Amino acid sequence: MAAETLRPAQRSRRETVYGKLSAALCYFGFLIRSIIGSNLGFWPSALAAVALVLSGALVFVWLTVPLRKVRLDSDRKRGLIECAIRSPDAPPGTLQDRWKPGYAEIRHGTIRFQALYGDIEEPSGPISTFSGITALHELPRPQKRPADAKRKWKILAMITDQGPLEIAAGEAGMQLLELQSR
Repeated sequence: MAAETLRPAQRSRRETVYGKLSAALCYFGFLIRSIIGSNLGFWPSALAAVALVLSGALVFVWLTVPLRKVRLDSDRKRGLIECAIRSPDAPPGTLQDRWKPGYAEIRHGTIRFQALYGDIEEPSGPISTFSGITALHELPRPQKRPADAKRKWKILAMITDQGPLEIAAGEAGMQLLELQSR
């Protein structure tokens, strides 16, 4: 019997291609630099290669951002958000003290969380269920952003049936959490 997983919307073809080409852009920069390096010299050819690679990356980002927003919005409508969680009362240095990125399904005051492992784009492993959410409040932004939390994510602290929990998510995720906790 297959284990249950939280299934976010599938990445678009353009998002997948961008992910694969982002690594290839560095090699493309080295290729450009080696081709035009003999004519221009080291520094001008290096700057030209960096400019071409960055402009290529910006074009790919410009093309994929709207698709990513649509995908995340469709997930949010289903009650599924991209987030990271941690247990604030865990002993320092333990795995429970670290942020775990993954996806959470929020329904009827219950959070079902499934972690992402490694470079796998789909959540896997056991699903943790947190219910009885109370004392929901936003925490101030830490001086140093947690490694597994994205740049614009906010952190909410809450009390659940399994003890205190901190969850970091984007603005849409925060709104969904506040609506479901009422």
